[in-house]
Amino acid sequence: MTYHSAVAFVEGLTKIQKGDYMLSRKKDRSLYLKRLRFLLAEIGNPHLAIPNFIHVGGTSGKGTTTMGIAHGLRAAGEQVGAYTSPHITTTVERFWVNGKLMSPRRYVELVEWLKPALMTCLKKSPYGLPSYFEIEFAMALEHFRRECVTWAVIEVGCGGEFDATNAIPSPRAAVITNIGLDHVELLGTTKREIAKTKAGIIKRGSHVFTSERSPAIRRILKARADEKHVPFTYVHGGNVELAEAVLNHTIHLPLRAKGPTLPGRFEILQTHPLVVLDVAHNTDKCAYLTAEWKRRKLPKPHVLFAASANKDHKNMLKPLLNIARSITFVPFASSDRTCANPTDLERIANRLKPSLKTSSFLTSDEGLDDLLSYKNQLSRPDPILITGSFFLAADLRPRWISEAEILHARNSFGSRITPVS
Repeated sequence: MTYHSAVAFVEGLTKIQKGDYMLSRKKDRSLYLKRLRFLLAEIGNPHLAIPNFIHVGGTSGKGTTTMGIAHGLRAAGEQVGAYTSPHITTTVERFWVNGKLMSPRRYVELVEWLKPALMTCLKKSPYGLPSYFEIEFAMALEHFRRECVTWAVIEVGCGGEFDATNAIPSPRAAVITNIGLDHVELLGTTKREIAKTKAGIIKRGSHVFTSERSPAIRRILKARADEKHVPFTYVHGGNVELAEAVLNHTIHLPLRAKGPTLPGRFEILQTHPLVVLDVAHNTDKCAYLTAEWKRRKLPKPHVLFAASANKDHKNMLKPLLNIARSITFVPFASSDRTCANPTDLERIANRLKPSLKTSSFLTSDEGLDDLLSYKNQLSRPDPILITGSFFLAADLRPRWISEAEILHARNSFGSRITPVS
């Protein structure tokens, strides 16, 4: 089995009928945890061999916070694993240990090793075959066990209470970055409902950290902390300050957390012309991206935008249109998820800002090629901002950094080693 055939095998398991993918909040979503725990028991409960966990949830910034904490722990000399999702270019980007992504060879080993347990799940589990996310997370835990990590920093996939990552033991720190309106069909239609779901990662024995600014939402998080009799700390600031607060508590050292070390977080892909890639994919993240663009005092960009069909397109676009020189709408091709119709998005933009130049293309490559074309750059050497979806990033980032380069370097930035930002 090769790396790519192993990846295809795991992805192909999603085609086996389950009928319970992403259950609505009205259903009993505890199935996810029960299903994963059955698999973990079959493979020897690797999570119980890991001494310390830090669990990072929230709506925005949880990946950046996860990696800030992981890098800080590594700088202190700890053996550290981190699990983040989704990946952009290649599957092993989800698994990080001591500064390196999982090797393709290890991924193949784990898939082969896991196959008998998956067949047992298929035959005997009352909960059925685990989902793609649950399988990948189980692989992460076994990878961490084999690498003898002493700290595992885990990013929540979606929500908190019933997310597969909540199968871990009580974490040393339960981190909730902030609460916003995203995945409302799964988590709730108000921030209060979403906060209650995300607070589900707070367990006895933890210390809660949050940088949520709303006092009303913080009270919901603190109520859960009080219920579990655990300390609660509000951190004034952003992702870096939050990561530093967690580091200072867990290892009692005044460490500085690194900034973004994940691809697609205000990532500068080239400078002439400037091309920035950001995976902002909800209203809060688009607002933050816009504010960051203004903070850096960059010229107005030509925006290349795609989004999943179930997003709040109008409110995602509002802040972006305020900084855009023009906006181009495209579909994405790298996922089975349904993407928004580019012409529908263009109509929304035209209603919101009739004076702005807009266009649509049938593929993301065509849209990018138009913006990068020589004739256009002669007349408009303005920056290009690619945003709206992880899946759009997956389509286009390989034009600058290939999967082969990432796999060879075992680093998401290939030969760059660290991102330009």
